[in-house]
Amino acid sequence: LHELTKLERLTAAEGRFSVVVDVETGTDGVPAVLAGERVTMVAVGTAPAVVDLGHLTDAAVPVDGDRVTMRIPAPTLGDVVIDHEQTRVTGRERGLLTRLGDAVESQPVDDQPLYVLAAEQITAAAVESDLLDEARESTEATLTKLGERLGYESVSVKFGKPSTAHEPL
Repeated sequence: LHELTKLERLTAAEGRFSVVVDVETGTDGVPAVLAGERVTMVAVGTAPAVVDLGHLTDAAVPVDGDRVTMRIPAPTLGDVVIDHEQTRVTGRERGLLTRLGDAVESQPVDDQPLYVLAAEQITAAAVESDLLDEARESTEATLTKLGERLGYESVSVKFGKPSTAHEPL
């Protein structure tokens, strides 16, 4: 064992998204056939919807006999993970002067900015989807079943604002 991490987040739902990243750079006033570059990438990645349970206090889960209410933060989007096996640069068009400059330089092409842009676009797609709604439903169902299996007759799950890492609920 090299490292042990205490997990305090419930991954309530996860969405898999595909986006097209299309980036064009050029030199103002110079025709694209001479200078500049256009790169197209089809990126695939997952975006998790998570609930931070690490800062819950006893007051967030009051028990009244056989009834329990769980007050937890609303789901938020976690970090996007790009699937590098499925993600592909599908096109790279370069102007003549750009290609000549690349031939002289010995540095490999750096596509890292494309991956950053892809992660941003996948995050935007996740926000527009029903992923957070699905995460709420999944979290409520999971915690309700857990409470019932622990013997509570009535289990209520209430969502508050998304948690921040510094503030206890």
